[in-house]
Amino acid sequence: MNEADNAISPSMTITDVFAYVYLFNTDGVYDNKIIISLDDQTRAWFKKLYRHFKTHAVSLKSERN
Repeated sequence: MNEADNAISPSMTITDVFAYVYLFNTDGVYDNKIIISLDDQTRAWFKKLYRHFKTHAVSLKSERN
């Protein structure tokens, strides 16, 4: 197992009720601070952010067998 197998990815969950997001800090280290919002405008902004990431994402091939 290599270091990449233990990596924690940024994550976001956006529903009709709330947005839940955790990211990396400015040093590129997982930040255990979590953003949670029930606000409609905040959820809309996170949906826009998700669509931006999805549009600019690059597919990576897995080297696992």
